[in-house]
Amino acid sequence: MNKSERGIPLVLQDIPIKPTITVENYLKWYTLYVVFPDGSVEHLCFPGFDNKEDEIEGEVGFMDHVPNPKAVWKMSERLGYDIDMQSFEMIVGRWFIEVENWDYCSWT
Repeated sequence: MNKSERGIPLVLQDIPIKPTITVENYLKWYTLYVVFPDGSVEHLCFPGFDNKEDEIEGEVGFMDHVPNPKAVWKMSERLGYDIDMQSFEMIVGRWFIEVENWDYCSWT
């Protein structure tokens, strides 16, 4: 099982064929991770993380602890990496709930 440097399991469970972006199986994300075909794991220097860059191709990188899914997609294309789709769905969901303030409570 792949883990972050904090010892938290990553959402991606298998060794990928090409470098693949993923997240920790955790409530807050402070960085993204890349799992390489050799099984190594590195955090991804992502726009907005550690105040390196604020944007990627016109998209803000992070809002608090939530990566912008559009920026993640653009970053993956720029680097030629895959994105773990379960991770991406989690990123999109968290973005809509926490950043876009999608009020799912109004359904009741």
